Amino acid sequence: MEGIRNTVDTLYVPDEKLIEVFKADPQWGNIPVILAWPEDWKSTPWGGDE
Repeated sequence: MEGIRNTVDTLYVPDEKLIEVFKADPQWGNIPVILAWPEDWKSTPWGGDE
């Protein structure tokens, strides 16, 4: 559908050290909120940690 765009207002990255890297990247820097994954996300079914 032409003219429809998804808008992302929060991006979660796997490590807080990556927050500044993503903010500096032109493709991600326009996302207003970039946060590290919460602790309870560290072990996830899709991450291979069991």
